[in-house]
Amino acid sequence: MANKNDVIIRLPEIVHLGYSKCMSTTLQNAFRMHPKIFLGYKTIFFSPELDFYERGLSYYESFFINAKEGQVVIESDEHLIVPAVDKEWWVNLPGLPEIDTVIERIRLTLGKPKVMIVFRKQPEMFLSKYVEYVNGGGSARNYEFFEWICSNETALQGFCYDKIIKKLANEFGEENLFIFPLEAFRSQESRLLERLANFIGVERMELPAKGKRNVSPSSKAVELQRFINHCLVRRKNTLLEKQSMRFIPRWMWIIQKKAVKKADRILVAKKQRDSIMPELYRDKIEKYFKTSNEETSNLLQIDLAELGYY
Repeated sequence: MANKNDVIIRLPEIVHLGYSKCMSTTLQNAFRMHPKIFLGYKTIFFSPELDFYERGLSYYESFFINAKEGQVVIESDEHLIVPAVDKEWWVNLPGLPEIDTVIERIRLTLGKPKVMIVFRKQPEMFLSKYVEYVNGGGSARNYEFFEWICSNETALQGFCYDKIIKKLANEFGEENLFIFPLEAFRSQESRLLERLANFIGVERMELPAKGKRNVSPSSKAVELQRFINHCLVRRKNTLLEKQSMRFIPRWMWIIQKKAVKKADRILVAKKQRDSIMPELYRDKIEKYFKTSNEETSNLLQIDLAELGYY
């Protein structure tokens, strides 16, 4: 809690770190809906990729100046646990040194806040990373992207969940962690929402209507968008640089992307994403993470084998 010109500014008591593509948008909308929660959304203050941390505490406080007495203050940014940005593919990845930097900055700024993480099976995570890459203008074929992932030890290590859990427990204490797999939430939504409400310290948590949640695209939509990107999008050179276009203005490309997504939702009744990742790479990824997932299962006392992790 900080005091600025006699105005009490309450800093986050809970930090939702990610992972990205793990119902983060759904949780953020749920936080916004709740009258007893004040959401600080993607301050990017702790990110090692940008220089916002150097602006100091007063800059960070400005995001929470409107938090009311009696509200639980939460910061939610699904990229906090994937803070590194690969300069070749322009996707967020969780390098362990960068994660260490984020954890240290959180500790120095907030002390020992409560920490939330939702994770998912690694093949599905990397599949979503390819979708993210294409949505950002990427045009490489799927096998090129997954070949790069499987040969990138830095990227792979950041998805060894047991290592992340141990780092967080060491800094913030096991009692301050709420960590669960996305797949468990899908099958035990009511029970986990009750546990989440108790963790946050509010009476009840409700998720937004399904129409307000992100919907994964089909493999056909991803391949169509990749081909369009190949024809229209030039590669960007810096993190904050916007994609430049061939033949059409950028705003027209953005409208085109929205049109593809909308058509996909209407026309493709059953989304098929498995074909985006060739079986060869799925097998490699599952084999690489088997030992880590077994240890994660032991740490969380959750049967991840039953959920298909190994």
